[in-house]
Amino acid sequence: MATIVVVGATGVTGRRLVAGLGDAGHEVLPARADATERAETVRAADLVVAAARDPAVRGGWLEAAIREGVHALDAGADPTVALRAFDELGAPARAARVTVVPAAGAAVGDLLAATALGAVRSPEEVHVCWAFPDRGGWRRALAPGFRATAADRLAGPLPVLRDGRREH
Repeated sequence: MATIVVVGATGVTGRRLVAGLGDAGHEVLPARADATERAETVRAADLVVAAARDPAVRGGWLEAAIREGVHALDAGADPTVALRAFDELGAPARAARVTVVPAAGAAVGDLLAATALGAVRSPEEVHVCWAFPDRGGWRRALAPGFRATAADRLAGPLPVLRDGRREH
């Protein structure tokens, strides 16, 4: 099985990832999001999963993984990380011969929208509806300021990639 570093292992998503990956038989190395010795931590892994809340922190761990030649997955859903990965990290990742998957934590609605986009010949628009049930799920686990930021991002236009080019 693989050795997997989980960044942000004490957070809501990180704890679930550590448990699930461990149950699947992988060796899991929990890492603090603010760890200063990233290179040493990354070198011990086959995969880095960045589950920290802060997009800049996740992006920093993706960079560290690329520098050390280790595959990486961003467990967040922030489009800025995905765009930065596309714009700035793609070439270094190819040169290092590693796979980087940004924004893997995108919601089911994002995945369905992508599927719908692929199923329609020439879409001009794709509309996605976001529902935030008030049953105490993931929403209550997030700080109110973070929820407001997420809602603002989701309410505005999100960038997309079309034929390898970024569009807004």
